[in-house]
Amino acid sequence: QILKAHYVVAQSYHGKKILEERGRDPNTISVIYPGNDEFIPAPKDPRERVVVGISGRIYTNGRKREWLPVEISWREPELFNKIHWIILGQSWDIEVENIKAQGGSVRYGRYPEFSYDDYPRIFAQFDLYLCTSWVEGGPMGAIQALGCGVPVLSPDYGYSADFAGRDIFRREKVLVYADYEDLIQSLRDFVENPYSVEPLRLPWKNWWEEHWALFQKLLSA
Repeated sequence: QILKAHYVVAQSYHGKKILEERGRDPNTISVIYPGNDEFIPAPKDPRERVVVGISGRIYTNGRKREWLPVEISWREPELFNKIHWIILGQSWDIEVENIKAQGGSVRYGRYPEFSYDDYPRIFAQFDLYLCTSWVEGGPMGAIQALGCGVPVLSPDYGYSADFAGRDIFRREKVLVYADYEDLIQSLRDFVENPYSVEPLRLPWKNWWEEHWALFQKLLSA
């Protein structure tokens, strides 16, 4: 249905490219990045393991690839035992129990049991944000993690494809993977040598100002 719209706002240049490949006129597409919440850096909690964060809702079609931490537990047990998982989202209950059953260290924050105002504070406790999905339109969690100075490990898709491939972003902010083996190698390298990055500022004010300017342009055409 989106191909039938008069005009489209994409959230990434990668998304714009996909629309163009499907026949959309590039002159009828704008890219406006969503924002992330303002974050004031604070010390991380004391820890013995590298903290890997995951966020989002689980869907019935398996698109989220929610079984990934458990898959790592039996394919890469040594790596698994060096990670503390923080999962924010909905319908992760079974996977969280499976992580625990494998002897894993995990904390689960269900939607909507915490305020969205807590997002920056919780994300700031991550050492690394992991996007488990093979295909993800954003992910929004990557935008928020980068705003907290947390590196991202994600498939080469959406915002992650943009940020990893543009010169204004240092490559180490976004680590993209092509397959399971690639993901594991990047995860293992990070766990052995964790680091933080300069926070990526994307104020929400920019988001609405760019939309407002676009609407004015379209209405005056």
